[in-house]
Parts: sequence; C-alpha cells; structure tokens
Amino acid sequence: MIAKIGENAGKVFEFLRGKSQVPVESIAKGAGLRPQEAERALGWLAREGKIRIEPGRKGEVITLTE
Repeated sequence: MIAKIGENAGKVFEFLRGKSQVPVESIAKGAGLRPQEAERALGWLAREGKIRIEPGRKGEVITLTE
C-alpha cells in the first residue's frame, strides 16, 4: 500500500509540473486517480515539502514548491 501511494504521488507531481495553481478537486481526474488515491498522494507530497496548499477563490489550490 505504501509503495502504491508513493507511485501515485509521482503521478500527481507530474500532473502538477509546469502548472501554477491547481484546484484540489481537479487533481484526481488530471492525474488519472480516484479521489481517495489523490488525497493520499497529496499528503505524501505535503509531508515531503514538495507542494504548497493555499486558499483559492473556490477552494484550496496546490502549487509545487520546486
């Protein structure tokens, strides 16, 4: 299970690469994951300090820190 979360974190990271601010609700579809998988992947990336989570107009947005 841990390996799969790490793999999904890689998918989310690649989806976010080159984008400025991405709404949280669009990440699962964009990365080709189920919502729960995307949430776990975001937690992984947040723990590693690779993303920033900020408030947006209609909800939270994600930005890569690198």
